[in-house]
Amino acid sequence: MTEPAPRLKASSRVILSELPDGTGVLLDLDSKFYFALNATAVHLWKAMQQQGRSAAELAEELSRAFDVEPEGALAD
Repeated sequence: MTEPAPRLKASSRVILSELPDGTGVLLDLDSKFYFALNATAVHLWKAMQQQGRSAAELAEELSRAFDVEPEGALAD
């Protein structure tokens, strides 16, 4: 039997701060580390905050938002 694809969900212990240029910064409340995100990563993080998504679903989301092929988005 085939296992379902894992669902990816944004951690509730990480805070996203969006910047005016479309990029963003994540703050991990446990480690206190900051992570810089480009506009694509901000879009993905927001999509994962709504609900758990599979990698294929996230690739489809990127293909709609950024006019890229889903296969390329999934590979990246």
